[in-house]
Amino acid sequence: MGNPLGTMAVSLGGLNPAQIVIPAAPALASAERAAEAVEVYWQALLRDIPFAEYQDGTGNRDLLAATEEVNRLPGYRGAKRDGRVTPSTLFRGSALYFDANDPRGRAVTPPGVLDGPVISQLLLRDIPFGAQWIGARIRTATPASDF
Repeated sequence: MGNPLGTMAVSLGGLNPAQIVIPAAPALASAERAAEAVEVYWQALLRDIPFAEYQDGTGNRDLLAATEEVNRLPGYRGAKRDGRVTPSTLFRGSALYFDANDPRGRAVTPPGVLDGPVISQLLLRDIPFGAQWIGARIRTATPASDF
């Protein structure tokens, strides 16, 4: 059950909380669900590919095969450039916008999502957590370490 006063919440900066909708998951036998599964399988297969190779004009056969397969999926709603998935748009973010006239939603690529290389936001800067900061540098275990 939701908060009965949740509809009264207002944000003076950015989106109003009432504008944000979490869409229902696609039907199990839908083209959209199949496209999501194919994308996740490709993410697993390509996990060892350096982010520097995720650029248009790459010679990586696996990246090119992934973009070709994803382009053939009618239910794919991820980021595209000029209507096609390319190595530089593969696995980039997208958002669904809903209105009363379109209950399925409209997939769009938010501004800035395709700018620059793909990097982890956790590698950029320290993270504020209440009154503390969590450092972005992670001390990894080495064979000589005793944990």
